[in-house]
Amino acid sequence: MAEYKDAKGIKVQSLSADPPAPFVGQVWYNTTSGDLKYYGDAIPATWATGGSLGTAKYQTSGAGTKTAALNFGGAVPSPYVPTNLTEEYDGSAWTAGGTLSTSRRAGAGFGLQTAALLATGTAVPGRTNSTEEYDGSTWTAGGNVGSSKTQLGGCGIQTAGLIFGGSPLPLTSEEYNGSAWTAGGTLTNGGFDIMSAGTQTAALAIGGDGGPPDRDTTEEYDGTTWTAGGTLNTGGSQGAGAGTQTAAIIFSGNNASNSFTNRTEIYDGSTWTNSVNINTARNWFASSINSPQSSTIAFGGETSGLPATTETEEFTGATPAGVRIIGTD
Repeated sequence: MAEYKDAKGIKVQSLSADPPAPFVGQVWYNTTSGDLKYYGDAIPATWATGGSLGTAKYQTSGAGTKTAALNFGGAVPSPYVPTNLTEEYDGSAWTAGGTLSTSRRAGAGFGLQTAALLATGTAVPGRTNSTEEYDGSTWTAGGNVGSSKTQLGGCGIQTAGLIFGGSPLPLTSEEYNGSAWTAGGTLTNGGFDIMSAGTQTAALAIGGDGGPPDRDTTEEYDGTTWTAGGTLNTGGSQGAGAGTQTAAIIFSGNNASNSFTNRTEIYDGSTWTNSVNINTARNWFASSINSPQSSTIAFGGETSGLPATTETEEFTGATPAGVRIIGTD
C-alpha cells in the first residue's frame, strides 16, 4: 500500500495541538489526543432513498431513530381501511413486527423501537381513546386517553409522553406517565394534522390545519404552558417532524394552499430556516420522530398520483467546514 507521503508528496505532520488555521485538505496527527485529523470542506444536507416499506400506508404513525425506526397503523388503499401492521427498520430494510390490538389510522406515535406508544386515532367505526405500548415484539394496552381524537400531534417517550391538538378538540393536550393520562396545558392556536417534535416538558406543536388556511405558527411547551415560537417559512399541515425543542426539523406535507410541498425546515429554538428539499413530496406520512434534527427518516404517506407509498427517505444534516477525525489510536 502506498504511503501518504508518496501519494500526496508530503508527510503527515505530528503536532501536539491542532493547527490554529488549517487549510482545506490538511492532515495531521495530534500526539496529545492520539487522533489522525483533517480539515474538510462544508458538506451540504441531503435526502437519500432508504429501504421500502413492506406495505404502502398513509395517515400512518412512527417512532424510533434513523437506524432503529418503527412504523405502525395507518390506512392501506383499495379500500381505505385502518391497518394493524407494524414494521421495524434497521437502517437499510423494513421487516414485520408485532400487530396492533386495534387497527387505526391518524394516531399519535412516538418513543423508541423497543418502547413505543400509539395513542388514539381513527378505528372502526370511529375515533378511539385507547393507547397501545410496544416492547419490541408485542403491543399491549396502556391507559385510555381522556378524549377520543384523531389527526393529532405527539412526542416524548413511552413513560413520559405528550399528545396535543387533533379533531375534534384542537386546543387540548394530555400527558402520559407510563400508565395514565392527565390534562396538560391549553394551546393558543392548535388545530389538527399538526407536526411535532421534542419531549413531554419541551415540545413543539408546528403548523397544522387551522381551517383554512393552514397555520405557519409554532407553539412551545414547557411542561405546563404553551407559548409562541418562531414562524414557519411555509405554513402547512400533514407533514412530520423530529428533533428537540431547540434543534427541530419538519418536512413535506401540505402548504397553506393545500398543495403537496417538498420543503424541509430546521429550527434553532427561535427561527425556522429552509434546508434541502425532500425528494418526494408527500402528506399523512410518518417519521422517526425521536431522531435528532441531523439524522432522521420519512416513510409512507400519500404522494401526488399515488394513494399511498412505500418510499423511505433518509435525511443527513449539513456538516460545516472544520476539523474531522480520520482515526484514533
